[in-house]
Amino acid sequence: MLRLFTGLILLFYTAETWAQLDHQQIQLDSLTYAQYTNQDWKNLLLTADHAINTKRDFYLINIRAAIAAASINKPYKEQYYLQRTCQEYSYDPLALPMLYNNYLSTGQYAQALRIHKKIHTEGSLKQYYPKRPVIHLAGAEIGFKQSSDSALYKPLLYGQSSIGFRIKHISFYNAFSYLQQESFYGSMQQYQYYLSAMIPFTHNWTITPAFHALHYSIQNTLPVLDSNKLTNTPFVAGVSASKLYKNFQYQLGVYYSNLNYETQLQVQPGITWFPFANNVLSLNATGNYLTEKNTFTTSATTTVTPNRYVSITAAYL
Repeated sequence: MLRLFTGLILLFYTAETWAQLDHQQIQLDSLTYAQYTNQDWKNLLLTADHAINTKRDFYLINIRAAIAAASINKPYKEQYYLQRTCQEYSYDPLALPMLYNNYLSTGQYAQALRIHKKIHTEGSLKQYYPKRPVIHLAGAEIGFKQSSDSALYKPLLYGQSSIGFRIKHISFYNAFSYLQQESFYGSMQQYQYYLSAMIPFTHNWTITPAFHALHYSIQNTLPVLDSNKLTNTPFVAGVSASKLYKNFQYQLGVYYSNLNYETQLQVQPGITWFPFANNVLSLNATGNYLTEKNTFTTSATTTVTPNRYVSITAAYL
């Protein structure tokens, strides 16, 4: 039913734009239409990319290419064509909902909220796309670690609760955790609180400020030189900016911390590559530069997601 509806809209736009095309564009229109009706998705993408590179693309080519990319599970290519369409036709009744669903399928919830807000400013579309729930995520976890030497360390207990919510079209995530352990050296308790926001912008830019505070206290059974260090409330604060362009996501973060009574400024550049233009495989490389110590470390991560329920990650530091 959706394919029939899409086909009717494409037929309408074909009749409307035919007179506006030059001879080469008419040939491209005929070719991509034939490839579309024959479901020749790979050649349709090649034709669309050639049209874009030669600045001969237009509405119908980008829409057909987006449908072709979606049909062979290349959502990041689909996103590219839809964004080109929405740059010229901001409230297009076909491209805008397709882009919204694309953001959801690729896990770009903040960008999906931005497009959803745009949909709700257009009266004919919002009835098909009701408001997103205020709370979209809730979680709880507990942990237990058995000690190999109970005379030195008792079992460690851990618990965390988290919630994801939105204020208008901005997504927030916060979490509260508790950790406790008894040992020969004393009793330790630790509380942590984390808050971050994802602020979406156009052209796939996202700004993510974050704040992480913890409070720990140790009731020591042994004398120490400085008892003031048995309790503290350090924090980490920073902001990162990321941009998705085609199959690559670029990121840069800057963070300040005063953990363990030592101030640090960290700069973290990173890049993620989606080689198949979907989330089945992603390759990430991240750097971490400590300005105080003038040291630079790197890490690499490979993630395989065969389906929506299973994700396997291998990491190197």
